[in-house]
Amino acid sequence: MTNKTAVDITPSPRILQVLGEIEFKPWQCVAELIDNAIDEFLKMKRAGTPIQNPTVTVAFGRDTVVVKDNGPGMSLDDLELAVKAGWTKNERFGSLGLYGVGFNIATARLGYMTRIWTTRSGDPTWYGLEIDLQKMAKGQNYSLEVKSRTKSDHCSSGTEIEVSKIKQDWKDLLAKENWVRQNITDKLSRIYGAMLRATNPQPISFLLRVNNRNVSAWEHCVWPADMEVYRKNEGNVRPIQEFNLLFGKKYLSRSTNEIFDTPPEGLPEDDIIEIQERVYGWIGIQRYADETDFGVDILRNGRKIEVACKDIFTWEDVNGRVISEYPIDDPRNRGRIVGEIHLDHGYVHYTKDRFEREHSSWKQLLIAVRNNEPLTNRQREGYTGVNESYLGILHRTFRRNSPLSNKKENQSAWKDLLFIKDNDTAKKWAEKYRKGEAEYREDDKWRQELEKDNPSQPLRASQGNDSGQINILEIDGQDNDPILGVSDNHADDINSDIDSGEDSSAVQPPQVRRTLMPELSLNITGIGASGKSYDVEVYAVEASRTTSNPPWQSRATARGVYEIDINLEHPAFNSTSLQVRDAVLAEVAYIITSEEAANLGAIGRVNYADILVALRNRYSVMDSLEPNRLRLEIDELRKRLTKCLSKIFPGGEHQPLFEALPQEDIQRIELAQARRTGTVSIIDYLEMRHLADLLQRRPALLFEAGCFNQPWTPPTLAENPALLEEYRKPLLRDLLVPMIEMAEFTNPLSSVLDPTMTYLALIRACVNRLREFLADELNHV
Repeated sequence: MTNKTAVDITPSPRILQVLGEIEFKPWQCVAELIDNAIDEFLKMKRAGTPIQNPTVTVAFGRDTVVVKDNGPGMSLDDLELAVKAGWTKNERFGSLGLYGVGFNIATARLGYMTRIWTTRSGDPTWYGLEIDLQKMAKGQNYSLEVKSRTKSDHCSSGTEIEVSKIKQDWKDLLAKENWVRQNITDKLSRIYGAMLRATNPQPISFLLRVNNRNVSAWEHCVWPADMEVYRKNEGNVRPIQEFNLLFGKKYLSRSTNEIFDTPPEGLPEDDIIEIQERVYGWIGIQRYADETDFGVDILRNGRKIEVACKDIFTWEDVNGRVISEYPIDDPRNRGRIVGEIHLDHGYVHYTKDRFEREHSSWKQLLIAVRNNEPLTNRQREGYTGVNESYLGILHRTFRRNSPLSNKKENQSAWKDLLFIKDNDTAKKWAEKYRKGEAEYREDDKWRQELEKDNPSQPLRASQGNDSGQINILEIDGQDNDPILGVSDNHADDINSDIDSGEDSSAVQPPQVRRTLMPELSLNITGIGASGKSYDVEVYAVEASRTTSNPPWQSRATARGVYEIDINLEHPAFNSTSLQVRDAVLAEVAYIITSEEAANLGAIGRVNYADILVALRNRYSVMDSLEPNRLRLEIDELRKRLTKCLSKIFPGGEHQPLFEALPQEDIQRIELAQARRTGTVSIIDYLEMRHLADLLQRRPALLFEAGCFNQPWTPPTLAENPALLEEYRKPLLRDLLVPMIEMAEFTNPLSSVLDPTMTYLALIRACVNRLREFLADELNHV
């Protein structure tokens, strides 16, 4: 220990700004403090002197939150640095405390007073600091007195953090036991589950106690690997697929923070950290289906960063559209593919809730799990055969949540899908499974329930299996499944004339001319329980402007195609709440509901609302007001604009662009590029607010780069300054207004935390408006 009597923790203005911008919920604050303890446990383990029975305890009082650990403790110098915002002694890889502001965020968000005590084995006393935020705010004094207290056991070590003067927003809630359990303990149980479980803890095992109770690991309730099913083209398929792929190694210099592809020469050996680019884990089939409770958990060094992530089920097609490929067969959009994927070398957002998608590690994850290829409509995307990845196998085998009923000679059953017919029962059993109730931890009970759903069909064990326990039935492969893109059949040419042999009783709509609308025509598979495919062609028709003719009507043709005729001039479409696509999807939902009821013979199994919602989720994403969807689309527009700018500012010739930006923004962009690997242009790091700023200050730059489908200087106006100015003003306004609104919406420093539907509708209008102005080549990137 040093002889210091006071320490200085003065933060930089930028760090103070960051601390003021980040909003954490109580469970995130507690998790930040737990992360620091786990990092110390990991360091001791790597050093060959692991802590015996590593433990973190959390206690909530009437006006306090206390987090203790039995880690190695800190020296006074380390304590000073630990509480100084913006500093971190954690390695860039191999630790959880990534950015050096976690402690400050966690304590400042919870309360106004923080006391931190620490001691090392052999130290005679505990040393501590008291941080009074209210006092600091008044006097701007960041000098803290070093305190000490007696220590009864000189061999003990650890750190204790006590936060008091709890913020009023949380004070009453933290005193309620049930609220703490549901909103904090249960969250911690899940994000630290990999380290709290008894079997194969990753990468370390520790005990977590909250309010004097041990916290059990949250577990996925999945079908065990031995419950294989047989598929003609796949053979025996396990409901759990495990993987462990090493993509290579990188080398990090501690002193320079540079990353090298090969071991660098001229640097000390202890300065080099070897980083394995490894993706490992499993994906499997949950024993119940749910609208939201599915997807994969993605971890960094044992801590779950993303929970129930569904991005691995999406694919960006050649036109830049993001398509959801799972679930696709359930009218209620329920899924059951889950998993646990470790991405220890991934880059994490500073709020620790998301991996950076642009980093190379994310592409490696997609390669490991799904070969970074589409699961559906593969022929359309230029791929042959089926997706042979781990996700592709599970998707083909278990994507349905109900059996097909149209193959009488070899009818599939509920057990072939490992799906319990009474899904509500399966959900209740899963809760009991997670609570550790022995009856529900045994697989026999679940097997018996599968059998009960299929009393008429005996089990047939696979060859070579003597256990008699595996539920396997041979059913046909899906050789001609158009949704997987492996069918040789294709819908009739959409430009062909109406078949002369179609039903003469069909009502012909009044029309002068019918024009096919391919952008609204659909080939639908996977909506409804029967598994039937629907080919839908949409036609614009010329008709009377009066309401005597319906706004739309449909009919089935002899060639198996449903045709929908749309009267585009009908007054019904003079509305923001009813557009042509809405009418098409409403009519298709009616068609599918009617067909399902007729084919299945039980109307109770089909619900028009469920069918319509499923159709809108798949085909109406461009009208979505879901905030994350909007942010994704805005980011796609941003990427297209920066890609266009990069073409005219190659290499390091970007200075004309940056001259129009504030110096602080330039520094942030350069820092963001420095933190990433690869050869991505610095222009790609421009945010939407930067692009809006550029458009306002230097509009000619974006127009000359060919970003927009309008010229900045039309030849006919080039010699007339007055007319040119009159032309440019409304053009700039039409572009600036949506870009500024989108920039505000996506800016993490000022984004609306709880946007209203009216505000989201405004953002949707801005997204669609800007898309109208993009150059054709940008609209088809």
